[in-house]
Amino acid sequence: MTDQDIIKQILDGDKSKFEQILLKYQRRIFAYLLRMLNFHQQDAEDVLSQTFVKVYINLAGYNQKLKLSSWIYRIAHNEAVNYIRKKSKNFTSNMDNLEMGFNIDFDKPTKENIEKILSKLKSKERDILSLFYL
Repeated sequence: MTDQDIIKQILDGDKSKFEQILLKYQRRIFAYLLRMLNFHQQDAEDVLSQTFVKVYINLAGYNQKLKLSSWIYRIAHNEAVNYIRKKSKNFTSNMDNLEMGFNIDFDKPTKENIEKILSKLKSKERDILSLFYL
């Protein structure tokens, strides 16, 4: 059964056929997302879920003259880029807040600056950062 046959059945009301699309493509899309998201498994799983939700929602708009796999990869790519932008924006915003709250020059990571940052954190946060980076 071709992808187009499965899509036709889904669009005709047999929603359970979507599982065949999911099973056929999820491993390849997940591997692609892992590479895009620097092998952060949880991020790749989140984006994979978002991808297939979008595929399902937009299935009626899919141009069946195109390859389904290419369409799904494009959706996955766009979702990953959006995820990265959102995460980057949050990171930048948090860094701006951190810089304002600590009044520290982050361009010069001196021992004093690092100690100043660590001293203002809660014990649990300080321990996590120390374990991760040191």
